[in-house]
Amino acid sequence: MLLNILNPKKYYFLFIEVINFLRNPYLNENNIGKKNRITNTIILIVIKLILAIIVGFISRIIIWNIGIQAENIGFKNAEELYTSFELLVIGAIIFPLLEETGFRLYLRFRPIYLSLSSTVLCYYFITKVIYKTNNLDINNDFIIRVVISIFLGILVFLISTKYQKHLQKFWKTNIRWILYFSIFLFGFVHILNYELSIKVFLLFPLITLPQLVSGALMGFARINYGFIYGLSMHMISNFIYLSLLILIK
Repeated sequence: MLLNILNPKKYYFLFIEVINFLRNPYLNENNIGKKNRITNTIILIVIKLILAIIVGFISRIIIWNIGIQAENIGFKNAEELYTSFELLVIGAIIFPLLEETGFRLYLRFRPIYLSLSSTVLCYYFITKVIYKTNNLDINNDFIIRVVISIFLGILVFLISTKYQKHLQKFWKTNIRWILYFSIFLFGFVHILNYELSIKVFLLFPLITLPQLVSGALMGFARINYGFIYGLSMHMISNFIYLSLLILIK
């Protein structure tokens, strides 16, 4: 395992494999051994961090040259509300678990997967769009937001169980668009962390380019290796990123 992690060719070939997969997504049988899944996940974390730095730097230069001020007020507000330890717990454990459940669990169809994803996404929508507040806000009708989300999740479970065979066929035939939708939605949700304007809204693919790239890589891991591997990628990379930010400040 260690030799593979230290082998530059392994990074190159896995990166090409990801690119080819994203060009033509498909659902395989997850017949990759556990050892290879762990090794590939570690390599993907490194690739993810490198790409996030590169595309983040490029996108910021373009945004500044255009003359748009795009500040992540979501993270700035979180810094004011929470201690460094709380930020690590929230950013490296709670949010990755919620986001992977909402945005990528359903990439492999099962009624319970689609139900859990729908529950989380409904909560995100109600909290961010309707209440315009933080996902961790427990003061603004928190119980109502949770109950509505759970109700929708139960409804989705009942409907998807009834039409399970049709939906399985639909997933297999349309996984390309389902994956692309999850990547798009993951990036779009993160634009809500910024002060919105027409220009910021229209340029959201550029502003959230690191999240779009991350969503693509974690989507690849979720489909090909399993949910826990995409979740591990998210948690570890967030922990490294937040730790560096905290140390710098």
